[in-house]
Amino acid sequence: MNVVIFSLLSMVSLGITDFTAGVYGRKEGAWSAIFLNEIIGLLLISIIILFKPTLVIDLVSYPFFDISLLVFASTLNFLAIVCLIYGFTVGNIGIVSALGSSFNLIVILLTWLVLGEGLSIISLTFLLILVVGVFLSMIEFSGKYYLAKGSVCGLFALIMWGISFFLMIFLSREISLFTLLFSNFVVGFLLSFIYFLVKRRPVLLKKSIWLIVVSALAELIAYVFLYLAGSVEGSGGVVGAITGSYAVISVLLGYFFLKEKLSKTQIIGIVLILISITAISIFN
Repeated sequence: MNVVIFSLLSMVSLGITDFTAGVYGRKEGAWSAIFLNEIIGLLLISIIILFKPTLVIDLVSYPFFDISLLVFASTLNFLAIVCLIYGFTVGNIGIVSALGSSFNLIVILLTWLVLGEGLSIISLTFLLILVVGVFLSMIEFSGKYYLAKGSVCGLFALIMWGISFFLMIFLSREISLFTLLFSNFVVGFLLSFIYFLVKRRPVLLKKSIWLIVVSALAELIAYVFLYLAGSVEGSGGVVGAITGSYAVISVLLGYFFLKEKLSKTQIIGIVLILISITAISIFN
């Protein structure tokens, strides 16, 4: 029962993360949202590490290859966030969120193509359904079919995240969730800081900063609940199925607070994405 509750809380928190980051990005600009998200996220994860410093101290004993791979994966994670927030600022938050959450498509394809891992008929079926769902959610119709605004950004986000998570397979030792988060926030902060130095663009703190604070806090809370849920033996399928459906929250928040609407084709696409993510988490 606790696994389900923790997974649901993680799902809701991730949905809030995407929604609030998207709203802030529309108000103050995508790069302002990205930079502040990395700063606040790094501060929050640092507080956790203060109580458990071994999460970072262990990194010193990692082989050079593992550290390099981790930094590269964190760089891809940062690029995925950049694509995602840019997508939020120009397109439908629910659609972009749903596309970003489909990164398992890339992970499974890469494990099949690169590592030669077999796919069951069930996994292959839902993988194909996921591809159809991604395609349908990207399409809008107004006299003729065209790509929905922000959908390409969501597509690039899912590719970057998929490659990033796939690379974790090659680490010689298991890495904790919070160590990975710390790496992601450090690399993200450094890259976004370099961007602002090069562009010489100031970051102005405005009243709407509370949105990005909520976004970063909700993200960390989501991973805390994900960690608690995943620590229960045999819970992987349930956790993945529930947490992976967080785009539902983004869609609902976008609909009720921003009056964002979806076409019938996009609704079908998002439903197919959610069904596929759930099924793949359980059966794969």
